[in-house]
Amino acid sequence: MSINNNSNNEIRCPEHKKQCKIICYQCNQLLCTICLTDRFNEHRNHTIQHINNIKNNLLSRSSSSKRSINNSDDDDNNNNTADQYDINSKLLNVWISLKSLATRHQLLEFKESEIASYFRELHEYLVIEEHRLKKPIAHDLETIKQQIPKQINEMKSLVNIINTSNKQEMNKLKKDEHLVGEEEEEDQHQQQQDINYINTVQSTIESINQSDTMVEFIENNLLFKNDNDNLRGFYGNVDDPLEMTNILELVNKHFLQFKSVARQEQQQSQMFDEYRFTIKPFDKKQFSSIIKQSIQKTITQTYIFSGHQHRGVSLISLLDNSMIPINAESELFMTYNSFVAVDRHIYIFGGANQQNKATNQYSRFSLDLMCFDMLADIDGGVEGGRSISVCYDGSSHIYLVNGCTDVNNQVVRHHRIDRFNLNTHKFEKYYSFVASGSNHVLSFFFEGLLYSVPTTEQKLYIFNPVSKRLDTFSSERLFTRSFAACTDGNGNIYIHSTDMRFIRLNVTNKSVEYLAPAARFDSAIPMIYYQSKNESFIYFMGGKDIGNYRYTIASNKWKPFLKHDHSQRVACGGALILTL
Repeated sequence: MSINNNSNNEIRCPEHKKQCKIICYQCNQLLCTICLTDRFNEHRNHTIQHINNIKNNLLSRSSSSKRSINNSDDDDNNNNTADQYDINSKLLNVWISLKSLATRHQLLEFKESEIASYFRELHEYLVIEEHRLKKPIAHDLETIKQQIPKQINEMKSLVNIINTSNKQEMNKLKKDEHLVGEEEEEDQHQQQQDINYINTVQSTIESINQSDTMVEFIENNLLFKNDNDNLRGFYGNVDDPLEMTNILELVNKHFLQFKSVARQEQQQSQMFDEYRFTIKPFDKKQFSSIIKQSIQKTITQTYIFSGHQHRGVSLISLLDNSMIPINAESELFMTYNSFVAVDRHIYIFGGANQQNKATNQYSRFSLDLMCFDMLADIDGGVEGGRSISVCYDGSSHIYLVNGCTDVNNQVVRHHRIDRFNLNTHKFEKYYSFVASGSNHVLSFFFEGLLYSVPTTEQKLYIFNPVSKRLDTFSSERLFTRSFAACTDGNGNIYIHSTDMRFIRLNVTNKSVEYLAPAARFDSAIPMIYYQSKNESFIYFMGGKDIGNYRYTIASNKWKPFLKHDHSQRVACGGALILTL
């Protein structure tokens, strides 16, 4: 259908000349009221919306409080706009997609950098190993290059002694011209031969290797031809070496010149004998397997998902302490007990800004999308607020314990245990405390029961979610200021007080063991338990203000961790991510 625009910028239906005020999203058509009435059957069960509703939705931000695409109402397809066609929802979905792509890009760049660093380190190692193995060989090669000219000179000297002796014998026989003629023919024959002239050590080596016998090597190289210039170089200023009749004198001079050289060559030869090596054929499959195993270890890492006070979180690698910053969609202050990991998501409930004003929202971070993919109100009559202690029951619910909010500038504490359904995203009021005067630093499930540690009571709360029965365990060995805690998943609670005390409480036998403390602090700090293949650790995330520490359970010792952290992590939550 062709659409007409008038001078008032109104879109009018060309058929009925009425202003188009309705859109059918499925057909992507603009309609007037008569079009909708006449062709009602064509648009039956389609999502349609009036321009006034669109304007109202754009002016109101109410639809943006829930950012999950799956939270739409299916009761009225024609009168209410589905989330997939709502402009605000579309905008938020595009933003979530962009955030996901940007974060994923950042993570991939980090992974790419890791791989490059790995191969750079491998390359540097291989270069060092190559030079280490080649160094004695290079030394021996240089030694050989120095020895060959010396031994060639010695060989020339010996050949010249022999040639001189032969010449003298031949001169005695030159009585007959026939012999002289034969000698001249032989000399001409030798001159016609292909004779090598050695001018480098490398060419000398090549000539030696190409010669099968010593005689062949001597005859094929010009250096051994008995010319006067060469002989003068060996025996000093002699007018005619051939006139030197005393062979003993030649031998004597030879050994005077080459005696020290021979001694050096013998020592160096012994040195060669001491160096032995073998190189096996390169096994590409074995090397490739080693690389793949190493790369797998490099890429598959464990991370701490740690919040900070500037609306952000850090993915902290436990392999190399590297950090990937991620922007958060909500305030994360006073969420020290409000992070919980469920499958491939991390949920965060409540929180406060830096002025300590509580929020009434929850958010969800997706490990697959690498961004926050949900921000919604805590509703259903359930209170939001800050310092909400949360835990996952391992099935379909996240439980919310206590917390507080502000009413007329007064702090109001929630004496409750409520829960959130992971399947329906609905909140449910579940249980009210008879009396509890503090927030809870840690809540967790163990063998079907919910255990919760209050910050200012020397108690342990034990709640049965099936029978809704609440019990308590009291002990003077527990703290009145328990501001950091975690569990190992095996019934042990690690609790750190603000006055430099640290204990392990077993929920089964209620035993308490005193341990070495980390630091003195006066605010809530997240503690995160991690068990590797060989050891168990606890990470104390105090950020730049208090410091980060790692506790090794086997040795009962703390060590500084992530020393150059510039983020304020006090009272901000954290969770463990085993792999990305």
